[in-house]
Amino acid sequence: MLSKSKKKLYVIANSHMDPVWLWSRASGRSTWLNTMHSVVKMMERHPEMKFSCSSTALYRYVEECSPSLFANIRRLVCEGRWEIVGGWEVQADTIVSDTESLLRQGMSGKEYIQEKFGVDVTIGFSADAFGHSAHLPKILKATGFTHYVFLRPMSHQGNLPLLFDWRSEDGSQVRALRIFDTYNIQNIGKEEFLDRINMHLENGLPHQTLFLGTGDHGGGIYETHYQWLQEAAQSHDIVFLTLQEYFDVVKDAPIPCI
Repeated sequence: MLSKSKKKLYVIANSHMDPVWLWSRASGRSTWLNTMHSVVKMMERHPEMKFSCSSTALYRYVEECSPSLFANIRRLVCEGRWEIVGGWEVQADTIVSDTESLLRQGMSGKEYIQEKFGVDVTIGFSADAFGHSAHLPKILKATGFTHYVFLRPMSHQGNLPLLFDWRSEDGSQVRALRIFDTYNIQNIGKEEFLDRINMHLENGLPHQTLFLGTGDHGGGIYETHYQWLQEAAQSHDIVFLTLQEYFDVVKDAPIPCI
């Protein structure tokens, strides 16, 4: 059972995919194409749904392998429902990657998205990275990013705020959102799913996000999860947003600077 709450819950449907994580190149491409096809079909069935998705290299794959799917994604981007985040060619390990590599990723990735979609990507997205270097805000700002979304370190690994301004040693600053619990939902039953919503309503930020999707394992958003979410929305204020729309909601919120 869901507890009563007046808090609004902002659903961030998302995927980032690791295109060659334990896969061959062909398997990675196949999984990514299937994921994007699945998401487009979901969005066509459910007009209120929005979706945030990263990694420029994966959009290149789609353009090369499925022009019709690429056209559908461009249409959804133009409608403001499909949000391109991340900007880098692929999600990076920011601990071991050198500065030049990350700068070039930002320049190359953002240039392609601007050319093909007319979008300037300003939200960094490292949902599955295992660490973040202290000078990352400087690199992000140098390539035109203003916000950064990540998961780790998780709540049990340290007392880091969920929403804060992250400043590097030179004064460069980005607004950062730490994902509350996970970016990834799969192999989950209805009771556990509703318990997760309840946890988000009772804890976290006054303006709390709920990340929904299957992350780097492919598949996008499951229809079953969507239906469970709609059931919960009959009793609670739950809406789909893009990450940019969410950051607009909290732009005037008092938050710490770290």
